[in-house]
Amino acid sequence: VIMVAINMFMLIKISKVRVNFISIFFKPLLCAGISCISAYACYRVFGSILEGVGDPASRLNGQTIATLIAVVAAVFAYVVSLLLSKGISKDDVMIGISFPRYSTTAVEAMEFAREREAEVIAITDSMASPLVECANNVLIARSDMASVVDSLVAPLSLINALVVACVLEQKEKVKHTFQELEEVWTKQGVYTKREEEKDNK
Repeated sequence: VIMVAINMFMLIKISKVRVNFISIFFKPLLCAGISCISAYACYRVFGSILEGVGDPASRLNGQTIATLIAVVAAVFAYVVSLLLSKGISKDDVMIGISFPRYSTTAVEAMEFAREREAEVIAITDSMASPLVECANNVLIARSDMASVVDSLVAPLSLINALVVACVLEQKEKVKHTFQELEEVWTKQGVYTKREEEKDNK
């Protein structure tokens, strides 16, 4: 916690960015609390309803199902409470990323952001995706089932290209920021000096 606080202080000092602590810390903490309460309540309710269902020695029994329901409820409660806390405004940009079988939570979050007049960008696999209807701009990246898991090489390449484009747009600012961050990392001993020792040899 102390290291996080020091790093946060140094980043604010170097970047000279005014941090809204209520939006960054208090609101997510409050939403996390609501999420925990929702998860606990769902687990207690469904745990008692599903008690005795299935074989206790089996992986799929009443308690396991109750736990899964609690996890889903926690995620849903966190997203909804964060959105309802007005964490999104017309000055924000939301990037929704979802591929088959498309997350309903992603769609609902994007719809809410658009209602708040935020700029909404969708990264998905085709124009038939449900994310398209909620987005102001759509970026297509194919996601193929190459094996037992989806291949996300194309989407990750697209995201990488977006990051690089943003860096090139603010080249001098990013260069200056990284030079100052490098000094902080060196003072804090964040990284090993193995690479520097190789270069000196």
